[in-house]
Amino acid sequence: MFYELNHPATADHFAVEQGINFSFPAHMHPCFEFILSTSGSMEVLIDGVTYRIREGEAVLVFPDQIHSLVASENQHVLLIFTPFLVQYYYNRIKTRAPKSNFFKPSEEILHQLRHIEGKGMLARKGFLYLLCDAFDSGAEYVEKKDKKDADLLGKTFLYIEEHFKEDCSLQRLSQRLRYNSSYLSRAFAKAVGIQFHEYVNIYRLNHACHLLQETDLSILNCAFDSGFKTLSSFNRNFKKTFDLSPSEYRARASQKK
Repeated sequence: MFYELNHPATADHFAVEQGINFSFPAHMHPCFEFILSTSGSMEVLIDGVTYRIREGEAVLVFPDQIHSLVASENQHVLLIFTPFLVQYYYNRIKTRAPKSNFFKPSEEILHQLRHIEGKGMLARKGFLYLLCDAFDSGAEYVEKKDKKDADLLGKTFLYIEEHFKEDCSLQRLSQRLRYNSSYLSRAFAKAVGIQFHEYVNIYRLNHACHLLQETDLSILNCAFDSGFKTLSSFNRNFKKTFDLSPSEYRARASQKK
């Protein structure tokens, strides 16, 4: 499973994705993201807070919150939707963020979620308002951090998504955004917890995992398509991160299908 970092903020954007043993690095986008664990447990990091959710537990990520997913023995559902679909609720909270993103959905919500795909827009909106109302009933909110910082991070994540196959450097990003590279480096590391070049490397490896699992591309082509300039560099980074060679990873992924 692999999804884009920046989901389109069109008025009707609504997506349900199933995940198995799926991890994804820190990112942000202008949509809500409901993450439900359906089997096992997983860790979701949201704005620096770690939530370990087990079967039947969830988190609701708000627009422009930085979040990442780590799961090894887990199945889960991601529901991603634009604020426009819950405009009344969003207008009430758009300058705030929840103190806690943790959420224990009711059986009614879980039942409707299982049957929401294929429904019309009115049914989808009705379900999303039910979901948001249930979350809101137990939520406390705080004022959001500086929007300028969130906008800068959003542009940084988008740049990485669009250029990770190329020379995706902090210097080029600073020229694009017209910000001092040292300032960008400090701001990114403070918000995400790792350096810019480390994050780009993680993003490339995540993309490579997707290609190894879902395509028949050669390992060399997987490496080049993920932004690595040499096969030796790809193999070294992959082994260091996953303690497996790319070929071993592909073999294990094939066995689990």
